[in-house]
Amino acid sequence: MDYVLRLQALDGYYLTFNEVFGDRFTRVLCVHHTGRKGDNPHYHFALTCDYKKDALRKYLKGHFTQATGNRHLSLKDWDGDEKACSYMFHEGTEPVIRKGFTDDQLDKFRIINDQVKLAIKKNAPAQIVQDATEFFKDENPHHQTIFVWIMRRLRANGDWLPNRYQMDRWIMRIQANLKTDRQYDSYLVQLYEGWYGQFTWKGGD
Repeated sequence: MDYVLRLQALDGYYLTFNEVFGDRFTRVLCVHHTGRKGDNPHYHFALTCDYKKDALRKYLKGHFTQATGNRHLSLKDWDGDEKACSYMFHEGTEPVIRKGFTDDQLDKFRIINDQVKLAIKKNAPAQIVQDATEFFKDENPHHQTIFVWIMRRLRANGDWLPNRYQMDRWIMRIQANLKTDRQYDSYLVQLYEGWYGQFTWKGGD
């Protein structure tokens, strides 16, 4: 049976891993992470063993006893999707435990991770704005044209879709980038009167 485990990195836990993940575990992949801000040390595991889930959770809690709750120990079923293993490499750290996984498999996990990172970077809001500005640099595209360009870009990369407010921000930023200085002044008037229709634009700064 296959599982993924997230375990808080508390003092002394690492020293018990060889004992805890013994003969009943045919595959073990473990990587240490520190979190986005570097202040949340924890381990990610991919496991194959003969424990049923409830028995495994009880077994693990019997060995890792310094804290409680899901933040401390989270165990989930794993369907074998390689993305669960590729995610382990997103902080650039190497496995602290590897059993039953080949070099070729680890290389594949790293490649998948690189591809995911590239897709995320390609679809980052700042990158989309930059690319759209370059694409439309000699044009004055309609609001709808920019909308369709963004949506097709995201679909081609298999990424999530933005909500209305995110889309509005992207389109507005792209439109502003494409204006000349003179056009930008008119654009300000248009935005102001659209947002604050109860007021009249009086000119000046």
